[in-house]
Amino acid sequence: MGKEPSIENSENPKSEFSSNAVFMICVGSVASVLGFGYSYLQAKRNEIKAITSQDTPQAVREQMAHMKEGTKLASRALAYSWLWSIGGVSLLSYAAWKLSGAKSLTEFRQLAGKSLPVIPKSGNQGRNNFDSLKDLADYLEAEDEKNKHNIVNAESSD
Repeated sequence: MGKEPSIENSENPKSEFSSNAVFMICVGSVASVLGFGYSYLQAKRNEIKAITSQDTPQAVREQMAHMKEGTKLASRALAYSWLWSIGGVSLLSYAAWKLSGAKSLTEFRQLAGKSLPVIPKSGNQGRNNFDSLKDLADYLEAEDEKNKHNIVNAESSD
């Protein structure tokens, strides 16, 4: 049984926290860019289908004008919403930091931890280390069968 990694056991918790924060920011950014990019490409694809389905050149020009205006409006709305959301969360975070009176991230975390409710840990947290996906699937199946058996026993005793 090896040592489980934790922030308390690590050599440099600040660098580990920083690298974890950077990783999460990168994952969130990539997910946002991919999501918005996919939506944009789907809109463009639908635009091309709508244009090719029209018969007259006048109808095609009118359709293109409306779609270009809609695309510009959607792009501008996306930019503003992104700016407001990032700015708003940053402002709220900064305000909470300053109102708490904390001087460092560790101190802020401790102050926030004191003011937030404590989540009690249950006695049996189950298994959390698996050698493979098959091992995980077998464990989940066994737990499901155990829960089904407990429900049937509870219903039969009523």
